[in-house]
Amino acid sequence: SSDVCSSDLELVGLDDGEEGISIIGHEDSVWLTSRRRADVGGPHHDYVRYFARKADFSDLSSPVMGAPINIPGEVIAKRGNHLITRDRIAGDFGINTALAKVEIQGGRAFLRAYKVLENQWVNAIRFDGEGRLLVTHRQTWESFEGAWSDNLEKLSIFDTEDGLTLLGSRELE
Repeated sequence: SSDVCSSDLELVGLDDGEEGISIIGHEDSVWLTSRRRADVGGPHHDYVRYFARKADFSDLSSPVMGAPINIPGEVIAKRGNHLITRDRIAGDFGINTALAKVEIQGGRAFLRAYKVLENQWVNAIRFDGEGRLLVTHRQTWESFEGAWSDNLEKLSIFDTEDGLTLLGSRELE
């Protein structure tokens, strides 16, 4: 995925108040993630709602934008009719990362799995070609005690077939 800003996405026609977040390519289409501020009447946190839109570029002279689909976070991977998203949520020691698996059917997203990685900051996420999700992450600085150089990055592998089941995790050197 690559970071973009709203002005980069003007050509695809985002709605007023919608901010472009990222773009990922998949086959002959592109999935755009955008967000809008959401007033939920809560404490001091700002809230946003994330949306995915499929942009079909099979005819470059006339790209077709799909309707926005409300999703839990930013699209970071796609496989078949499933999207994997990354959300940032408030935790005890700052911001946590949550991964979600959603199934796209009939222009709607159905949550199939949701996993909060407590006190972890996710760096990269990729599919391995066999349905497993490879995630590199490290402990958040707010929750880490000790020398920062000792906070080693980890590789965790998740099975996505039945949900987001952790298969294993290992420190990277």
